[in-house]
Amino acid sequence: MRENTMGISTKKMSFFTLLILVAGIINPSFGQVSLAQQRTVPSCAKYPTSQCLLTSKLRAIVLGNFTYGFNHTVGYPNLDSTITRIGRTETPAWTVGHMTAGTQVTAAALANYQVFLANYISGFGGGRTGGLAAASQLALQNFVEVSGNGMFLMHSSGDSPLNASWPWYSNVVHPCHYNGEAGAGQAASVGRVGVWSQNNKAAKSHPIMEGIGWGGANPDSLVINPGMELHTFDKAITNNTITPVGWQGLLGLNAPTCGTPNTCSGNAYNYTTAGGPMGWPISWTFPDMKGAIGYFMEGHDLNTMNSFTRAIWDRYFKQMMYYLAGYDTTSVTSIGPSSHQEFNLDRSGISFHYGEPGVLITTPGSHLVSICDIAGHEIKALRGNQSPVDYNFSEEIKGAGRGIYVVRVAVAGGVKSKRFIVN
Repeated sequence: MRENTMGISTKKMSFFTLLILVAGIINPSFGQVSLAQQRTVPSCAKYPTSQCLLTSKLRAIVLGNFTYGFNHTVGYPNLDSTITRIGRTETPAWTVGHMTAGTQVTAAALANYQVFLANYISGFGGGRTGGLAAASQLALQNFVEVSGNGMFLMHSSGDSPLNASWPWYSNVVHPCHYNGEAGAGQAASVGRVGVWSQNNKAAKSHPIMEGIGWGGANPDSLVINPGMELHTFDKAITNNTITPVGWQGLLGLNAPTCGTPNTCSGNAYNYTTAGGPMGWPISWTFPDMKGAIGYFMEGHDLNTMNSFTRAIWDRYFKQMMYYLAGYDTTSVTSIGPSSHQEFNLDRSGISFHYGEPGVLITTPGSHLVSICDIAGHEIKALRGNQSPVDYNFSEEIKGAGRGIYVVRVAVAGGVKSKRFIVN
């Protein structure tokens, strides 16, 4: 897990007792913050004895759309529009940049982004039709391993064979080396895609997989029709001689549907035999030094997105991008009076203090925070656009006497408030 330390200052109220009266109104849109974007964990490297808030660093993604002569005329524009569509509706909105030639991959250019998305770049790893110059190769490696960012390979960006001239790509980023494909749309009956089955529980609980699933008799199984263009490799990524440390499969072929040749995409490639008894993984992620790598094999045309449904397709890539970007880390155990360490972080990104008039805001974007008396008279209002940030209004109402006070927080899309009694 990649973390940056961000401190939070809190003030304690010892001169009177506050009792929480009632929680206020929560706009339903707050519930849409995904675990990949923001979540709490019991502890983390920076704060091993504290509950930690992880907030994705993602603000900007750059798409590499240089194709080295293999222009996936449906696939790469579709993922381009997918990332643009998602980014437009996020808070804050993502900046989406484009690189149309490998020469544009420089350390200076990459410094503006948190994720590099290799978008259908056939021959991206070199050794066949193209590849990156040595300086660009090093820039990408440092972008991930030193700066703690993410790199994502989509479909044909993983179709490069073993290439000794770029060992980081061949041995770390994509250690299963392309040697062909099973074809697309050739099978009378196609394989099913579901949650990766080798460690189903771990896959289902992964932040990227929140809300990902399909209905029917097997909620983990989806038919992609009329076929998939799956790649074949010299070794499956699940081969323990090449599996990266920390590797986590997310989606894979449902093994029982691939028991004989021609049942998963076509030709004579048996994905059950090749991938092992747990099936053939088609999407995964793993850490690489300070950063992370992600991969998705399918999506050559629109069949995969349409079979997923666009809502799940968008959710999957949104959560993948947030996860790969890495996280800023905040200790949250200290919020609230020292006698009440059971402070609970709200997934809305707006978490009121326990027993004192204050609020921790972790949702990104602009916000307005105010405190009023029960008659609606405003005592103080503060505007901001940084997060996480902690507000405590203890001093503001210290001399106001007994009564009911309301702390109100407004962010894009909704309002949340809480009333406190001062005795």
